[in-house]
Amino acid sequence: MGVVLVAAVFGAVTIGTMLAVVMTMRAGLIRLSFAAFERYTHAFADATILLCGLAIQFLGQQLRRALTPVILSPDVFCRGEGPQPRDFMAWFQLGQR
Repeated sequence: MGVVLVAAVFGAVTIGTMLAVVMTMRAGLIRLSFAAFERYTHAFADATILLCGLAIQFLGQQLRRALTPVILSPDVFCRGEGPQPRDFMAWFQLGQR
């Protein structure tokens, strides 16, 4: 019961926060004029999707290489042979491997 309550409260607060931020942004942006940019909205959307895809592709490969030591079997951790706290920062220095 406790887990369900925590999950429900977390979900409600998350959705409420997202709604508040979006509505505040919309209220602010609606006061500005974007008439000059309206004909390019599809190009902006396409560029956004392209940049997100490139970021996912590039950063996904970098993170996979950086986090490879983290992906160990549970028995390695039980024997104390798993990653040590001093290794933590080395995993997240992208491009070092």
